[in-house]
Amino acid sequence: MRAGHFDLVLLDIMLPGMDGLALLETLRQEQGTPVMLMSALGAEQDRITGFTRGADDYLPKPFSLAELDARADALLRRMARVQQLQATRQDPHLSFDDQAQDVLHQGRAAGLTGSEYRLLATLREHPGKP
Repeated sequence: MRAGHFDLVLLDIMLPGMDGLALLETLRQEQGTPVMLMSALGAEQDRITGFTRGADDYLPKPFSLAELDARADALLRRMARVQQLQATRQDPHLSFDDQAQDVLHQGRAAGLTGSEYRLLATLREHPGKP
């Protein structure tokens, strides 16, 4: 995993010579890439264990490629929204003060009203949407 960046990891629990859940815990310590577990172990307790050990999704075998594709798309959409929201909140020139309901631009308060602040905060959280 150290060789490159991945958007999504598909991980089987029962890997030859390796415990997939142990690998999952290692991945969680090193990075936040979403992980979908796939396993023939589909009992409720197996799925719960997968989620408590850090899986973002759990797909019991057998499964269809259509379901795998739909679940992978859902995870990637969720990650894209999180990354977009984080990017909008990391503007070095503009910071939002929720307590004062005002924004600071290069360290200076803008003096917004409560309504103006809420509108700007909503726009920031939904960039590119009309």
